[in-house]
Amino acid sequence: MPMKEPEVRRRSGSHLTAQEVDMKRVYRTVTTILVAILMITTATTAQPLSVPMIPPPQGTGLPGSGMNYQATPETSPMSRGPGMTGPMAQGPYLHNVTSASSTDGLFFTADDVILISHGSVPYSILAPDGRILLYYVDATGLMQNTLETTAVAASDDEGKTFKPLDLVILGKPTDKALDPAIVSLPDGTLRLYYYASDRQPAGEKSVHEIRTAVSQDGETFTDEGIAFFWPGLVDPDVWWNGTIWQMYVYSIAQRETIVAVSDDGVHFTYQGPLGIGEVGTTAPVPLDDGSFRLFAFEQTGKGNIISFRSEDGYTWKKEEGVRLKKPDTTMIADPSVVQLPDGTWKLFYKTSPLMEGPGQPPMQMSQDRMMQGQNLQGPAGQPGMSGPGERLP
Repeated sequence: MPMKEPEVRRRSGSHLTAQEVDMKRVYRTVTTILVAILMITTATTAQPLSVPMIPPPQGTGLPGSGMNYQATPETSPMSRGPGMTGPMAQGPYLHNVTSASSTDGLFFTADDVILISHGSVPYSILAPDGRILLYYVDATGLMQNTLETTAVAASDDEGKTFKPLDLVILGKPTDKALDPAIVSLPDGTLRLYYYASDRQPAGEKSVHEIRTAVSQDGETFTDEGIAFFWPGLVDPDVWWNGTIWQMYVYSIAQRETIVAVSDDGVHFTYQGPLGIGEVGTTAPVPLDDGSFRLFAFEQTGKGNIISFRSEDGYTWKKEEGVRLKKPDTTMIADPSVVQLPDGTWKLFYKTSPLMEGPGQPPMQMSQDRMMQGQNLQGPAGQPGMSGPGERLP
């Protein structure tokens, strides 16, 4: 049964007129057409990112232009909780967050401990007080029909154990906040980036929103609004390269990681594809010599965690060797790395059971598709790209 379109309200709470509602619908339609045209142009002309590009003027109405665009949720069948078959076996409920350790930041050894059960898409940051804050998607309540959403846990023993904290995002306009990324600002404020998702997931070619929220304690956040919107966005990673803010975010519509840039870290503009191959990326880590290391997970082939190096934060070169080898029966993804005060390194990552078939490579299901109880298919019925935190081609 089609879902009734949500009633549109002003910020003050008063109702829009019928004419205003019609105008808003026309605007949505025009915006969708413009996005489609821009995507076609991008697909035929875009080149791998190597140097900064000049952002388009603000206020153009195109994705990332800074205008207050409202995405339209789409309706689709939904199947959750007890009795769910197929995709549930590969959804975030069976994901766990674990860790690995290293003395040099290059070669990691698995710690063989589950830190967060039913947790997915981890993102770690070293707090000013020395604690490690670990943000992740909490899927603990999926079997009880509780929505998965962003949570946070803290460690005061250098990542050996974590204690869950109470995270809230005040003013969050959607049901779910997924795929968290966190940055620390010079004044100590923490800014959270998240994929804003409703109960009824938007289609892979629909416009998805990445929003921001700020906090002084890492637990209570206040939503700031839309940072970037583009078709099929999931899993943002944001970092400062010394000159500009960059967002690495996967587009399941384009089937690749794209880059958006910002001067203020709040309003991002599309720049181009990252162009480093079939890998899932996370936010680069600054090194002592002024260069950057980008940890990534292989989406095809052996499925290991590998790394790239850059001198300028724009051009990346693959480093030799493997940072962490994938176990035979488990998928590993979403590596998030912090350097501890003693100079050693901790790598937090997601694990999940592999799903394989005769002659098929291991694959993962999208969180959004898992929630719909549907198999995600690519061209000619082959396994397609996945959703939050699982960026398979």
